[in-house]
Amino acid sequence: HIYIESSTVFIRGFVSKDVNDAFMSVRGMMTGETLNCTPEQHMYLWKVLIKEPTEKGKALRSSLPAELHSFEGTLSLVGNPEAVERSCEEILTSDILSGLKHHRTFPFTCSVAFISQIEEFVLKKFEERHVDFTYISDTQWKPIGEKGAPMTKETNKWFSITLYSGTPDHFSALCTEMESLSPCSKHHRLRPGATELALTIAKEVEAKYRTRVKVNTEGIVRVVIHALKESDAQECWSEMEEYINSKLMIEKVVKVTQIQLRYIEIKCSRELDSMKSNCESLFIPKVKQGPSTIKIRGTVSQVAVIEEQLNALLDGYGEEEFEVSTNMYRMWSKRWRQLRDDWDDIVLLFEQKATDHTKQPNNSSDQITVSFMVCGCDLEGIQRVKSMILTQESGNCVQTKTLELPPHGAMALLKGLNEKQLHIQNIVAEIEVNKISNTVTITSPQMASDDMIKMEETILSYIGDHSLKTEIMSFSDPLVGLILTSPQYKYSDQLKAITKPYDVRTVIPKYPKGELSLIGSQSGVQSAILGVQKLLTEIAASIGQVALPIPERYACIVSAKEFSMFCSKIQVESCVQCIPPQEKADISAQQAAPCGQIYTLKGPQDSLDSAKDRVLKRLDSLFSSKTIPMPFGNHTSLEKKLEEIAQRHNVSSSFEPKPGVKGGKLLKLEGAGREVQKVISLVQEEIINYQASAEDNLPPEWQQPQSKTTELFVVTQETPEWDCVAQRFRQTMPQATVTSVQRIQNTWLWERYVQHKKRL
Repeated sequence: HIYIESSTVFIRGFVSKDVNDAFMSVRGMMTGETLNCTPEQHMYLWKVLIKEPTEKGKALRSSLPAELHSFEGTLSLVGNPEAVERSCEEILTSDILSGLKHHRTFPFTCSVAFISQIEEFVLKKFEERHVDFTYISDTQWKPIGEKGAPMTKETNKWFSITLYSGTPDHFSALCTEMESLSPCSKHHRLRPGATELALTIAKEVEAKYRTRVKVNTEGIVRVVIHALKESDAQECWSEMEEYINSKLMIEKVVKVTQIQLRYIEIKCSRELDSMKSNCESLFIPKVKQGPSTIKIRGTVSQVAVIEEQLNALLDGYGEEEFEVSTNMYRMWSKRWRQLRDDWDDIVLLFEQKATDHTKQPNNSSDQITVSFMVCGCDLEGIQRVKSMILTQESGNCVQTKTLELPPHGAMALLKGLNEKQLHIQNIVAEIEVNKISNTVTITSPQMASDDMIKMEETILSYIGDHSLKTEIMSFSDPLVGLILTSPQYKYSDQLKAITKPYDVRTVIPKYPKGELSLIGSQSGVQSAILGVQKLLTEIAASIGQVALPIPERYACIVSAKEFSMFCSKIQVESCVQCIPPQEKADISAQQAAPCGQIYTLKGPQDSLDSAKDRVLKRLDSLFSSKTIPMPFGNHTSLEKKLEEIAQRHNVSSSFEPKPGVKGGKLLKLEGAGREVQKVISLVQEEIINYQASAEDNLPPEWQQPQSKTTELFVVTQETPEWDCVAQRFRQTMPQATVTSVQRIQNTWLWERYVQHKKRL
């Protein structure tokens, strides 16, 4: 039914489609035109003129000659052509489009319920900061799946938000904030009884983390968090979980064995007291047969911490059982009270019982078998205890050690013991100080070797810090220390005379350390320093040096091992140092005669001349000169090999004519005696090998040529070789008949035989 009333066409019908078709037909008969503008302008004008008209939009719409209508989001002008054209021009030229200079669309593939959340926590916050912008949320926007196909029904929740702004101020910040949004929903299960706590904390965290929190009490109790960012959802749940865990009371049971329970009660009493103060209640059952349970009651956080601490106490827990004799048992039962505090993580339980294969003892001297159990969380410590018990079953169970103390050390140590400054209460050892002998004796069980060492270190450290002072004096020359400690000179007696009145002890490290340590009281060391310094200056002034020209013929000896050992001997005996040329270059050329090398002797002035004579005599005694006859003829390759052999052993070599023999040669070798003898043996062997390889010494009866190193050849009958072999064979087997003889021809063995024969 269509009728007109007051310039308005009314269309009525029973079916919506029929009404819409009629409307489109009537509209086509009327004069109208769709607003000609871009899609962005169209959507913006639709919001400011139709959906949410602004003051400017209302004024503009009322002033238009034509009527502005909207159908399914489309703007159209209705009226005569002139009015429509003029209205379209007025809309597009008005300043209402000034808010459209900047625009951007943000698509979201999530539930449209997030639109209100974005408006409240993002868009309205920027509006409160007076940011000039307009936004439109479009729920008709649909993302396109892969290959341009529409997305499935499972992902049918999407929307987009378009921002419009006339000024760039703060618009980029708003766009950046919108880009960072990734709306999501997170589900978390709740513990029984945590519903009310979740509802209590939900309102507090919603505004703080820009979320919507829903507590679902139907079916599985859980919390659903709708957040604009995944990080906000995580932080929101973390705060809710922390709040719930700090308020919700629960009870948990931890199962332990009886031995573990006893271990915890004996060795972890302090930890248990701390745990009890940090939870509602901690029930530790009594030790009995069978497994036990520890009950923890408190908040979720408290129970988790207490459970973790209990597990840490039993981390690495282990047990060990073994059997020993009663003697060992008695020794350990007496000492265990003193030693068990040293192993804080080990409990040793004693159980004595006679086994079936052992007789019941009639007196204390008889032995029975007793069982031990060691348990704790230090497996290495358990093995250490077991090893100590088994290895120390017999013998003395106490060890002692006596330490000599420095001057005044005994008095300082007694003072520290009286004033309780040594901190040795937890060390399983006893000490006895003797003021007369200035010593301290340490006594401890054999199995407590570490305590013996610890006590010794504590005593020495205390004495070093409280009673003694060490002053280190450096020598101007390392030889000063060598001379000072040499028994040949009396400087060591003078040093003792200087330091003894002040109770100062001296320590001189081995040469060439070059320093002297004075150990004593502070006043004593200060008093002794002047006298010691004067003595060291006197020793340094007595040191001199002299050049030692080495004749050229001895040049090959100075690098020999025997000469180096002799120089070390002179250094120890006479405190004279023999310095090679490359280490000492301050001897002028005028001091040296023509020679191969110039050494320097450095030491006390009164010992230099005698040391120089000893060095030259030693060089002369080490020197050796030998000659070896060479084979006749020109043997250049052999001579080169012999020279290389001599050079490797630091022996000089030269070839001289052999007197009285025309064309003969002699090999002259000069150097240290031992090295010359080695070279002679090597040279003779090389000459023999050379001669053997140069001659053809194969037996005349051998057949040639020979294709292999070793071959068999048949010996012909009625030849001298056949007769010789047959004759020797019949000497031991006269009744036998020789049918054949074969000769073994091994050229390699024959050459070795000839070489050895010539060497002999």
